[in-house]
Amino acid sequence: MHPARRSAGWMQTRFFVMKKKLLSLILTGLGILVLPNAALGAEPKTIGELVTKISNALYSAMSGIVLIAWIVIAFLYLTAWGSPEKLKTAHHAVIWAAVGTAILVLYKSIEPIIKNALGV
Repeated sequence: MHPARRSAGWMQTRFFVMKKKLLSLILTGLGILVLPNAALGAEPKTIGELVTKISNALYSAMSGIVLIAWIVIAFLYLTAWGSPEKLKTAHHAVIWAAVGTAILVLYKSIEPIIKNALGV
């Protein structure tokens, strides 16, 4: 077997091991992002407070998901190694991550609209 092929297989195996570790680290970080919202604990007394609590919890979860998406995209680009198909996949992922980021940015402006619609 050619030495370059052996090293490429070794790198791919190493990448998948690192990918599992990274996934567990990201999931732990996502849990840490969401926990403070759950720990604030007092029951909401009005509908406005309930909408705010739900909105904050969803915002925390969504920001974690968007962060994970950008990290995965970075790995897609790093592992593309000049392959046109993999680069095309990474480009499409960037577009969808940008859409997700835009939704996340606009999400906080929706809370006042919902409160106004409910008359709170």
